[in-house]
Amino acid sequence: MFWHGRSFGVRLSNFIKWYLWKSVIFALTLLWMNQYAGYSGVTFYSDVFYAVYKSNVFAIAIMAYLAIE
Repeated sequence: MFWHGRSFGVRLSNFIKWYLWKSVIFALTLLWMNQYAGYSGVTFYSDVFYAVYKSNVFAIAIMAYLAIE
């Protein structure tokens, strides 16, 4: 990190923050749905959503990051 400088550290911390929040939001919605459905095995998200979720969240993060700078 010392080689790349402060800007690399800021970008890396933003990436880690977005990655963790993406996972937390995804897990909490699944937990909430499972509690609401009585742990019956009903799926809340379709299979397409699982495939597209990660790329959409990171696309939004990149656009937000570029809009800030």
